[in-house]
Amino acid sequence: MPESMPVARASARLVRDERGAWMRASIASTSPASWQRHACAARRSERRCARTRGSTCGDAGHRAVGITSAGGSLAFVLGLPLSTLLGQALGWRWSFAVFGVACLAGAVLVRRMLPAVNHLPDVATTETGSVAMPQREPGRSAIGVAVAVSATAVVMLGQYAFYTYITPYLVERVELPEVWLSPALLSYGLMGALAVAVVSVWLGRKPFAGAVGCMLVMAVVCVVLSATSTLSVAFAAVLLWGLAMGALPPLLQTRMLQASPTHMLQSSTAWYTTGFNLGIGGGALLGALVYEGVGIQALPAVLLGALVIGLVLVLADGARLARARRASRDA
Repeated sequence: MPESMPVARASARLVRDERGAWMRASIASTSPASWQRHACAARRSERRCARTRGSTCGDAGHRAVGITSAGGSLAFVLGLPLSTLLGQALGWRWSFAVFGVACLAGAVLVRRMLPAVNHLPDVATTETGSVAMPQREPGRSAIGVAVAVSATAVVMLGQYAFYTYITPYLVERVELPEVWLSPALLSYGLMGALAVAVVSVWLGRKPFAGAVGCMLVMAVVCVVLSATSTLSVAFAAVLLWGLAMGALPPLLQTRMLQASPTHMLQSSTAWYTTGFNLGIGGGALLGALVYEGVGIQALPAVLLGALVIGLVLVLADGARLARARRASRDA
């Protein structure tokens, strides 16, 4: 079927994106290149939806975001445990050298195998040859994009403030034996991979409810990790954290694409990628400041605060969207 082509193209990019994600995984984050590829795949699907106005195409866009998000989940599954093992076996200098070579190889593959991206926006014209003005699309606006990007940036800021230092947290706070670090992080990543499947099959069709649910689960995890030092309880909480975090970014991205007017899809995707990457880098810096100034026990509270702000933004945007839809029906 024609609407399956974006999914096929997105799936073909998965292996190439994984190599670029390894370097970021060495500092406990995913590759921004992989998220950029996710956005490209979903954007192409959304453009086709705007031209055809078909409902099936929207579902294909959600599936494309979910399937290509497997690149980020593979980074969680393979990247951080692999970097931990290499660091223990070879030392951090040789680990960075290995990841550097992997990045160079990934860059060569991306250059040789990925098709060129048409950065010029599609221009709709009338029968007379003049440029058509963008049509009003209820529920789609720059405000919705700004809210989605802001929520993503804030939540990722809290996420990476905590997750960047998950290794010392598990060792110092939970007293996890170092020999169990790699299996624990691998389990976290596997839960993220499971979350991608859940998004692709179910949650991708309801990004608003899915995003709210994931943030609520992560908030509960923060409370549990702050209140307990029992190894088994903390480990179960980390698994739930991996499940929720694996699903949240593609859901937020899908919501951003739904909120974006058709003529703003390219710029909206660029802003989303920028917000996500600011959360990665800024979160690592924020976590370092909190770790040094307050202590590692305060890191769950940082993530919890970011989740509260993100929930307020997402819920406010959901209310705005509901009002816009009611006004469109009444008009």
